[in-house]
Amino acid sequence: MPRIEIGEVRYFVEQFLRESKRLRDALRDYRKAVAKLVADGEIKGEFVDSAKSYYETVHYPIIDTTIECLSEADRILKKYVQDFESQVDDAFDSRLDSDKLDALYAEIRRSENLLDDFTHAMDSMTGNLNLGQQIGMKLGLETSMMQIKEEIKVLERYLDFEHSHTNVMHDVLSRMYQVKTGVNEIMAGKAFNATTHTYDSNKMQLGWLNHLVPEKKPKKTYNFDDYTKTLEGNYWILSKNGITNRETAEASIAYNDGLKDGTIKVTSEETGDFMTDYMLDAMKGINTLNPDVSLTKAQSFSIIAGVLISGVAMKGRSIKYPKIGVSKIKSDLVIREGKYEKAARKAGMQVLNNGKTLDDMAKTYADTVRKNQKWSWQKSIPDGDKLSIKEKKLIKDTAVSQALLPKVEVKKVEGMKFGFADFKSAGAVKETVELPKAFWKKTDAEQFKWLDEQVGGKQSGMTWHHTETPGKMELVETGIHDIVPHNGGRTSGMWADAPR
Repeated sequence: MPRIEIGEVRYFVEQFLRESKRLRDALRDYRKAVAKLVADGEIKGEFVDSAKSYYETVHYPIIDTTIECLSEADRILKKYVQDFESQVDDAFDSRLDSDKLDALYAEIRRSENLLDDFTHAMDSMTGNLNLGQQIGMKLGLETSMMQIKEEIKVLERYLDFEHSHTNVMHDVLSRMYQVKTGVNEIMAGKAFNATTHTYDSNKMQLGWLNHLVPEKKPKKTYNFDDYTKTLEGNYWILSKNGITNRETAEASIAYNDGLKDGTIKVTSEETGDFMTDYMLDAMKGINTLNPDVSLTKAQSFSIIAGVLISGVAMKGRSIKYPKIGVSKIKSDLVIREGKYEKAARKAGMQVLNNGKTLDDMAKTYADTVRKNQKWSWQKSIPDGDKLSIKEKKLIKDTAVSQALLPKVEVKKVEGMKFGFADFKSAGAVKETVELPKAFWKKTDAEQFKWLDEQVGGKQSGMTWHHTETPGKMELVETGIHDIVPHNGGRTSGMWADAPR
């Protein structure tokens, strides 16, 4: 479980920012010197021309990338401290250890039991303590419980904070690894020919340079009027002459991406009275986009409320609709959130602290995890800050029991906090690759770069899992990997035990 002493973090950030500025200034001075050499037209000759080409091709990308990475690291580290203060605890010397949560929960239960006993004694006027003593002890217990609950809230916020700030430096460190590779190539002197006293960058291994100066490929454009569009669930499928193939599949992806970022607009002329039917069906609890799954009253309310403000945003699509039947919908609208909660409880559905049902939250949680992006309960889940840790665990367990997420077994191991996760049996492993022993103690960036090359490049939404078997790496969904607490090859004493 995570722990932090923010005072130490602040000290590190202050030292880093100072050294980062010093290094950036030195690099800018070096770049000016190189630029002066490159711009000097008076000095001529094969040696000078080769040197200019070499510095422009090799040194400029390294300098520029290092400056960018240092600036980005500055921003990330400052934001980390700011986020901690705003999201977790603004105390200057805050020290948090999430391992204390279980003990705090136990203390709360003990205090609640004592408070019940005192309350009962006061109500019945029995017991060995006089009334004044009982009142004093009751107030003391209540104050103590409030302090414990506040500490629990801080630790719960810290857990959410840690989850949303995992690997925030990954991209920066990956780029800096490429810089390090380039610097090693330069220091090896491969480009310099001691006989001709000229530079030739072709003699260097320049694979790292491609990562610093990526080739810009023109984005393919489509004439979407040439395609037939069919709405399947909440996704548009494009076809030509009734045929779907790789080309139409790529067009479908581009079309849906355009709808999400707003570059493509779908109007009522294209969809007819679709949105009107969508609203009217919602009144009946029918999901037009997926008739097999009925709407909850809260979902119906959300759709109808969109009509009343003259527009609905569906999954990022900008869809306009005619205001047909709006007055009728207004007069028929009697749904209220309070009634929804009451009806849900009456139907035997569990309603959580944020006013949503357990089933709805399990689906929302699963959808969020499956996006394979950084997320947090506070920012990514509707009213997630109102959920207790027990409810969050219940939501996760429900998502797994309903097969919305795979069930990953974690095999207990003596001496380890969690145990080893079996992602393969859960069907969550896409690739398995043996990592050479020379890479075992390297950083994640170095390991993942080599592993990505073995599977044809970086896989979107995937991460590499260090299994307990020496050298065995598994490619799994990032979201699934991150929600399963486990030990693995990176655990202390294991085969890849080294700084990440």
